[in-house]
Amino acid sequence: PMSGRDSHKKGVTDEKGRANSARQTSEVSETSEVWKDAHEETATVTEQISVVEKETDERVKSLYGL
Repeated sequence: PMSGRDSHKKGVTDEKGRANSARQTSEVSETSEVWKDAHEETATVTEQISVVEKETDERVKSLYGL
């Protein structure tokens, strides 16, 4: 059996464990949001690059009469 002092330590440990778990969950959530935002921004920039490349190709064709 646990003494009163030991059971208090276990309670503190459990509380710390829950706090750490909550912090880790929060960090994962924040990381997921950062990743999602970066992914969306990358997709948008990639689309913009495609548009600019197409415009550049068209201008080069018209300059060289192709």
